[in-house]
Amino acid sequence: MKKLRNIGLLIIMVLFLKFEIIYAQNSEENYSKGISNYAKDQKSFNEKINESGKLIDLEYKPIGKEGRRLQKKTLKKGLIYIFNSKKTTRSQKLKMGRQMLAFDKNRTDERVQVYLDFLVEAIIDGGIEEFMDLNRKEHTPTAIGEYAFVASDFKGYSSSDFEKIKTPKVIPYLIKALNAPDLDNPKIPNISGRNVARQQVPVALAKLRAYESIEPLKDVYKNHHDFHLRKNAVYALASLLDDEKTEELKDEIFTDFTDDAEVYKLAYYKFAFAKGLILKGDAKGIDLFEYDDFENEKSTNTNIFGTINKAVDAIRATEGFKSQKLENYYTKILNHSYLQDILKFDKEKIGAKNPPKASKVDHDFGQVTTRILKLYENILDQIILNRFDNLLFILRDIAAESYNGTVAKHQFSNVGLDANDVFQKMIKNGWFELVDPSNGRLTKNLDEIKQGMSKTFGNDFSKILFILQQSHKNKTKEIFNRKIQAMDDVDQYLLRDK
Repeated sequence: MKKLRNIGLLIIMVLFLKFEIIYAQNSEENYSKGISNYAKDQKSFNEKINESGKLIDLEYKPIGKEGRRLQKKTLKKGLIYIFNSKKTTRSQKLKMGRQMLAFDKNRTDERVQVYLDFLVEAIIDGGIEEFMDLNRKEHTPTAIGEYAFVASDFKGYSSSDFEKIKTPKVIPYLIKALNAPDLDNPKIPNISGRNVARQQVPVALAKLRAYESIEPLKDVYKNHHDFHLRKNAVYALASLLDDEKTEELKDEIFTDFTDDAEVYKLAYYKFAFAKGLILKGDAKGIDLFEYDDFENEKSTNTNIFGTINKAVDAIRATEGFKSQKLENYYTKILNHSYLQDILKFDKEKIGAKNPPKASKVDHDFGQVTTRILKLYENILDQIILNRFDNLLFILRDIAAESYNGTVAKHQFSNVGLDANDVFQKMIKNGWFELVDPSNGRLTKNLDEIKQGMSKTFGNDFSKILFILQQSHKNKTKEIFNRKIQAMDDVDQYLLRDK
């Protein structure tokens, strides 16, 4: 009897082992299927990320009994499993890493570290050969390029992640990368003299405190044909040189541009030089910041984008930096009328100052709404950090006058309503006002007018209410109130309606 029991246990163990082998084989097959689908259809993958907000298991779908156990793991760590699969190529890992760091709202520290560790290893193991490849298209990811993008807040990355991968091991490879070739941009035919990833390499060298890169960076600044690479070399040199050499560089920069055709470049070099000083903790950099050249940008239809980009760069340069000198700098920024119009989402004023088609203004704001809100939040954070309390009142007033709680006609048309009729009835009842021909905003508290709106719109009221509830909130004001309420010694007057 005992012998039969032992034989039975042995049979069970053999069957269990066989199951584990099948389980492993099926797992690898399914992971391979996921990788294959990822490689075949990157667009589908991006859409999946956008819809779910999660980055877990690509196209993997659990099958049968083994799937129940595997699914539980993939829901928690699916990306890591697939990332580490032998079937996953270097290029796929770089693409997956960019998606995770730049776009995955549900990313975890474990996922991030797995990718960042890979990135450093990939630079050391074949990174420079990959980056110097003449046949590579500009938008093909490389280990060195992604590393430089993380350092410089580029391509959606955040430089806060750079702290996790700062290592002197990569410095020799980054120095060599300064001499990488120009690349063709498939979106811009016949372009030359450009390599966006190469342009960001000096930023990484500066943040690594790579003093051995000073001479190569000097050579780049003096001799390279890529203006943006030279500009970032100035930033790196200003952060790495000692005080005496920094002053010499400053004098050289300020005397380089006497030709009127080239003088516009001086502002870019000055700004890069100032940012470099601030990176090494030198408050003299603030004296070099200038923020009064937006007037020239209004003559183009891309003025909204140009203004926001300049403001983002200006704020990012001083992020986390405490100095009383910053108060005048931020005062200039906040009192700039054109930037104020943008922070207030005031399309009417922007259209009047530079009248493109109304649809163009709508389109531009549609593209940058999130960036404007983030810019406002970053300015607010810096002002709270430095306790420039007088400037808080300017930000409060901007928030109170913000038009970002607008409702567009197409939102009503999309659900089968007559948008013009809805707008006219709401305006007639004093509940609504036009911001521009295509957009409007509530003038009354939504809760106070629900009953009247129900009588006016009848069966359509539920559709209209849903749209208004989703769209009418002043998000700028919500950001302001949330940040101010978190202050220990908040002046309650700041939270009162203007």
